[in-house]
Amino acid sequence: MTEAYTLTHNYYDPDVGVKLPLTAGVSTTGNKYKQDNYTFHYNVRKYSFCPRIVNIWNSLPNTVVHVDTVNLFKSKLDKVMDAAGSKI
Repeated sequence: MTEAYTLTHNYYDPDVGVKLPLTAGVSTTGNKYKQDNYTFHYNVRKYSFCPRIVNIWNSLPNTVVHVDTVNLFKSKLDKVMDAAGSKI
């Protein structure tokens, strides 16, 4: 999830890093950095990094994904995952 955070908030060079497409429309649920969830016909792309994290990332609340630092993101993510009873 920290990799998704750093990619979404452009901490990597945008020309080199993996592209995580954000949802263009306004959504009333989830967070403001929601990512598009695509369907794939072949398993090569289906089980890669980006498609596997989309559902988890989109389920995070806005208070977790809209923070200033990676360390603050990690601490808030841990609190949310502990409250949900699961670890990533």
